[in-house]
Amino acid sequence: MNTTLWVKEFRAATPTFAYELLRRVDVSSFNAGSAVPTLNRNHIHSLPQVVPLANCVEAFESAALALHRRARQNNAQAELLADLRDTLLPSLISGKLRLPEAEAMAEDALAA
Repeated sequence: MNTTLWVKEFRAATPTFAYELLRRVDVSSFNAGSAVPTLNRNHIHSLPQVVPLANCVEAFESAALALHRRARQNNAQAELLADLRDTLLPSLISGKLRLPEAEAMAEDALAA
């Protein structure tokens, strides 16, 4: 069984602010099930939270959203570079591929 909690409405928060707020909650400490781990939403609802002024939340959203986007781009680039390494390195070591060809292949992959 899999249970999902979702935020239906953001009253005083933007999506990124709510994500970061919820990410800080240790949901494992609220396990209410014995055989099947369960999270009771009433436990989460009862947690006290500081609600900053709307202009602070908006400023946070602007900065945090840019950082989240950049992190996703960095992760995608890291995956691409790891794939290139895993593809090219064995051929380079075995001598089936020379460095100029590998560089050209890497440039083509990074340009795409």
